[in-house]
Amino acid sequence: EPKAPGIQECLPKLQSKRPTAASKPAVQPVTVLPAKLPATKVSENQVLTAVSSLYDDELKPYGRILKKRLLEQLNGSDIDAQHLLKTCQASSSLRVEPEEGGDWSALLVGRSEFFIDCNTEDIYPEEMWSAAAAYFAGSDEVIPGGRYSCALALVAKKLPF
Repeated sequence: EPKAPGIQECLPKLQSKRPTAASKPAVQPVTVLPAKLPATKVSENQVLTAVSSLYDDELKPYGRILKKRLLEQLNGSDIDAQHLLKTCQASSSLRVEPEEGGDWSALLVGRSEFFIDCNTEDIYPEEMWSAAAAYFAGSDEVIPGGRYSCALALVAKKLPF
């Protein structure tokens, strides 16, 4: 019955496979990426401006949407989400309410609430949907996948529908 080779039999083979100084690959330079900037801590005034703009657009100021609006207004600076929530909670002009899925909303105290509910009856005329369908059928452009980002891209195009 054949025996498996022991360490003594394999040692010469292993030693012969060791790289020599001449055969070692040259050290590759390492690319150093810039450090990620700390997240922006927004002020109460910045938050109130963003919440008010969402009210103007008839969008309920959920935490995730408020953060996106602030990103838009602050030219893409990352927002400290925990600080944002604490700023909303500390503001006497806002009422923070828990929402489904662990989200929250920041509502303006004393301002009536009229927000578009995307999950209810369609209030737009059939002609608008026909024009949109014709536009997209004749286009091969790529638009953002998120509702908010997609809406921003379409609004920027100033489409007739």
